[in-house]
Amino acid sequence: ARVKIVDNFHKGLGAQDFGHADQATRTNMEKFFTEVCVNPVINNVQDQVRQLKDQSVDARLRYLMNEVNESIDLSTAEGHHYREQNLPHLFLLRPDVNFQVFSNYFMSRPELQNRHKTLWHFLSNIVQLLPLKYLPDIITWQRLIYSNYMRKITPDDAKNKTIADVFEECKENNWGDVSLWKDSWQGFRQAWNYLAMRMESQNDNFELRVECQPIILEKLSDDPSKVSLIFSLSTAENEGRMCEEVISYLVGSQNDFLKFLSQYTSKVEKPAEVEMKYGGEALNQREETTGLEVPLEVATRAHVIILERRELDELVFSQSHEISEYGKRQPVTYNNSTLERLILDRFLHGKATLLKSDHYFEFAGEVKMSTVVEALEREIRQEVLPGENFEDFDEEFDSHLERVKAFESLKECMLFFESCWWCT
Repeated sequence: ARVKIVDNFHKGLGAQDFGHADQATRTNMEKFFTEVCVNPVINNVQDQVRQLKDQSVDARLRYLMNEVNESIDLSTAEGHHYREQNLPHLFLLRPDVNFQVFSNYFMSRPELQNRHKTLWHFLSNIVQLLPLKYLPDIITWQRLIYSNYMRKITPDDAKNKTIADVFEECKENNWGDVSLWKDSWQGFRQAWNYLAMRMESQNDNFELRVECQPIILEKLSDDPSKVSLIFSLSTAENEGRMCEEVISYLVGSQNDFLKFLSQYTSKVEKPAEVEMKYGGEALNQREETTGLEVPLEVATRAHVIILERRELDELVFSQSHEISEYGKRQPVTYNNSTLERLILDRFLHGKATLLKSDHYFEFAGEVKMSTVVEALEREIRQEVLPGENFEDFDEEFDSHLERVKAFESLKECMLFFESCWWCT
């Protein structure tokens, strides 16, 4: 600082006239020394020191000192060189790695279709498979509705009764834990709205048809007091037909996919890492398909394909490989063979073909004994009786009236057992 003050004094002294020995000259000299020589150094000492260093050291040392002090002038030649070499290194580009990104990557490469047919088909049908996770809730919801309202309400009752009314009746009549009713209803509503959203999408050519005529699903409200019970009743016509088509579509999606899967799982390329584990569990090397068939009414989560986005993202991330380099975006590669095996083992093993019957909801006064007989035949082992046994049975009745009463009692018993089956 002293050197700079002296330098300023010498540079400015030539323009001053201090040859008179009076008070005015003294005042001017002190003002000159303060404002011209001292204040510029004191008020901006760092800049002054840096300028002196720039003049006193060689170029290489000066460049290093500027880097340390973060004072490089980017408008100079040195600054331009610094910008090219170092600014890209200030950030690290990390690519997004999730299931959607992987799906786009895989499906954009047709050459992978023949090498990984199961994975290709899985990704091709992911839109149809995602709502299957709601099937267990739908089954529970249908069972609760059937067991408590079957043959007890009329179509008008079903139209006027809301889901909120159903929850209230559950509490009043002690039909079980109302939270189970609410949870299963939410699953039913979300599945319905998922398909309704696909119908509204301009990029998805999706529709449901009844007798070659498309049906339109409108989203069900989040407010249960604004949704009629009639939309939860699976019937052959009117509003209940939409419920029937939603369930049939979901069941058909699983069955069609498993049918394809059974043709190609034996050809899946196995990964070289035999001991590879995921989530702490070793890869299961059992047979890929079991040929299991389960009636829809008794199916559980173990029988249904349940896909969660979070789990799919974690799975893809665990089998992705990336090279990080400052300032550059490197492509991500995936272990397709291992991913294929993990998806099979984690989401698809042990899933069943779902057998859906035409067991529609029946309103009060609409008992259909044919459906009752069908349901009991599935649950009770049948035996063919010899003709003479029927003749002995018929001879037990003394009159036609007794025979009619006996069959009415049999009908009541069949209805009772069938209702018990729906309660289980």
